[in-house]
Amino acid sequence: MKKICFRVDANQNIGQGHAMRCLSIANELSDNYDAQCIFAVSDESSARFFTMRKKEVINLGLDYKDYSLFAAKAMLKIIETEQVSIEIVDSYHVTYEYLSLLRQAAKTGCFYYGNQVMSVDLLINYNVNYDKSFYEQNYNLKNVELLLGTEYVPLRKEFSNPKLIKKDTVENILFLTGGSDPYNVVESMVNEIKSRDDCKKLKFTFVIGDYSKIKGHQAYEKECDYISYMASTDKIVDIMKTHDIVVSAGGITMYELCALGIPCVIYSMADNQIPEAKYLGENGYLVYGRDVTTDNFCKMLLDSIIMLASSEDACNKISGKMKTLVDGKGCSRIASKIYALKGDW
Repeated sequence: MKKICFRVDANQNIGQGHAMRCLSIANELSDNYDAQCIFAVSDESSARFFTMRKKEVINLGLDYKDYSLFAAKAMLKIIETEQVSIEIVDSYHVTYEYLSLLRQAAKTGCFYYGNQVMSVDLLINYNVNYDKSFYEQNYNLKNVELLLGTEYVPLRKEFSNPKLIKKDTVENILFLTGGSDPYNVVESMVNEIKSRDDCKKLKFTFVIGDYSKIKGHQAYEKECDYISYMASTDKIVDIMKTHDIVVSAGGITMYELCALGIPCVIYSMADNQIPEAKYLGENGYLVYGRDVTTDNFCKMLLDSIIMLASSEDACNKISGKMKTLVDGKGCSRIASKIYALKGDW
C-alpha cells in the first residue's frame, strides 16, 4: 500500500477551497487504489475540517504561511515516521526550497502558484488559460509529470454526471462567497438588493461560509420575502441544482458550475482569480462581474445578475458552452497520475 500525505490547510484566512480539492483527490485514491491518505495541517481549524470528515490528520502546530526550512524538516519527520511515499502540497506560500527538501524523502507534487518553477515530480495546473510556453521553456528537460488544463480540474464525484431539470423561468439566484467572505460581500449585496425595485421578482439565497464574520444568520431568515440565508454544506451541489443562476467568487467553483451547466456570474476576490475569470467571461462561459475592490462593485455585480436573469437565450447559450469545458473526471485522472509515481517505498 502506498501512503500519500497532503500538506494543506483550511481556515478563516484562506477558506476551504484548497482542502476541498485535496480531499476530493484523496477520496479518489482511497476508493480506487491501494492507497492510504493522510493530511498534515498547520492549525486546529484546519485539523477540524478533516476530522469532521473522518480523515487521519497530523497537526504541525505552525503558522499556515510557514514553509521555511524548519517547517520542511518537521514535514520530513512525518514522512519518515508515517512512511509516506508521496507528498502533495497545496499552498500559495510553498517555496522551491521547501519542496526540494521534501523531494529527497518522497515523490512530491504541488498545485500551480503563478509562473514559478517548482522542484517537484508532479505539477497540477487546471487553469483554462495556462501559459503553455512557460511549461515548455521551464520543464521541457525535467522529469516532471505535468497535469495541465481543464481535464485535470479536481471536482467531486457529484459533478461527474449531473442531471438538471430545465425550467422555463429564471428566478432563483444562489449567492456563494466561499468559506470566509473577507470583504463582507453578503451584507453589502443584501443592502444593494433591498434598495432596488428590479430585484423583487427574483429570489436570492445567500450561503454563509464556515468562517464568515456573519453570525446567527438564521435569525435574519425572514427579514425580506425574497432574501434568505443558509449555512454552508458539503452537499452544495444539490443546492446549486435547485437554482437558475449562481453568483460566486472565482476559483474552483467556476469549474463546478461549468460541469453542471448552471449559468453563473463570477467575481474575483484575489488578484490570481482575475485573469481566469476574465478569460472565461470574454469567451462566453460565464458573466464576469468585476473584482470586489472595484468602485460601485455591488451595483455592477447586481446589474450583471439582472441582465443575465432577464435573458433566457443568454442563459441557454452560456449553459451549453459551460458543459464543453469540464467533464467532471479530473480527480480520476489526477489520482491515476499520482499513484503511478515511482519511488523507493
